[in-house]
Amino acid sequence: MILIYIFKFRAVKPMRIIYLLGFILCSPYILRAQHLQYQKSSSIDYQIANHELIFVEVHHPSYKNQPEKLQKYALKDSALIAYYHKNLKSYQFYASDTAVSELTKIYRSPYFPSYYFLDKNGKVVYTFNKYRSNQKAYISLADTAFKRLESKHTIANYESKFNNNVITKQELIAYINLRTEFQVFENAHLAEKLVEIMSDEDFNNAYFLLTLFKCGPVLYSNAHRKLYTNKELVSEVFKQHNPKHIPNFNRRIAENSLLKAVATKDEQLANFTAGFYQQRFNSKDFKTETLSPYILMRYYNAIKDTSKYLTQVVKYYDRYLSITKDSALKYEQKMRNSQSERFRQLSLNQVKERQDTTNLSVIYTAVSYKNYFARRLYQGAFIIFKSNIKDPAYLYKGIDWCRKSLELAPDIHYVYVLLARFYQASGFTEEAEKSLKQAVILAQKDNLDVSQLNKELGKMSEIPLD
Repeated sequence: MILIYIFKFRAVKPMRIIYLLGFILCSPYILRAQHLQYQKSSSIDYQIANHELIFVEVHHPSYKNQPEKLQKYALKDSALIAYYHKNLKSYQFYASDTAVSELTKIYRSPYFPSYYFLDKNGKVVYTFNKYRSNQKAYISLADTAFKRLESKHTIANYESKFNNNVITKQELIAYINLRTEFQVFENAHLAEKLVEIMSDEDFNNAYFLLTLFKCGPVLYSNAHRKLYTNKELVSEVFKQHNPKHIPNFNRRIAENSLLKAVATKDEQLANFTAGFYQQRFNSKDFKTETLSPYILMRYYNAIKDTSKYLTQVVKYYDRYLSITKDSALKYEQKMRNSQSERFRQLSLNQVKERQDTTNLSVIYTAVSYKNYFARRLYQGAFIIFKSNIKDPAYLYKGIDWCRKSLELAPDIHYVYVLLARFYQASGFTEEAEKSLKQAVILAQKDNLDVSQLNKELGKMSEIPLD
């Protein structure tokens, strides 16, 4: 149609026609270039000038096989593109890529995409997560990164001073706050250094005590003991500070204590941590179970003590056997309501900060509480199965947990598959076949490939029942 239109006007000069044809033929490539161009490399090249930064965009691993989903996150703003092409070397990866494995291990973002500004040594200067629909915001975020690089308010600078033992008290506090801002909470070692250089007066200062709490000092360490020097002030800090943050501080103490216990194989510290966790987070169960099976399960698994690990697994997952279907549904609804309220508050905060909440609907569906307890029981049963334990006591536990899971949610096909495995391992071939048949029926309803399950069914029918 375009060519016909052109040739209707004989007055149009031949060269203009050639230029117009060239534009039409090249337009797909021109349009395709109207987004941020990334380096075509499977690794990051840190060869940049001192004043430059590296921009790394990280997407959920599942998008690797669905690249079309990346289009909604494409950075297309012309001012942004010009700024980034001039000042930054940009990369795009998936969280499963080896190029960013260390990065995502340290900075564990709960949301995707995640964005990082790195210096020439690969150290994070600034990081944030979640896509901004107002793409000009990416320019101001890059500006923040450059200002921090210029002012040396960076992880790399403070880390170097800390390692060389020349860091001041104020610099150490800035270092702690920066790591906390970036969601890096393994800061117990920084707490130990801070109490070394704090004065006696500092322990009567709420700001310093709050900083110590942020670090999550290891239980019964020097920092943890000194934290409670002024118990009245600690209580005052708890009252004045947002109470919603106190569980997070306690969780950091528990997590860092568990990390230390695992690193040093300190079973006593693991038990202290399990008691602390149980008292803070499961106080209703504290009279009957003083040590948290959740903490001890993680400890023994980390140090590869299989026998003690499985003992704690049984303690942990057995508690779900008393859940009724009605109470499970009520709990799931309660958690959904709580989640909605948290995201509503997040929405209000984001409106105040940057007037950009267009992407919040994605977050609402990020956490699902559907069949919460059924999936937990399946998880416990799968731990037993994966451990390849032949002890009938553990096999029967797996059967019990699968049955209870199906009582709470009778339409999950993969629970029937696992139940069939336990029946077969226990010598109940007929029950195994029935479970696998039910798994096939449910999987077909979900339009899943059942060819492998049918093959297994064929093999089962050949096994004599006697």
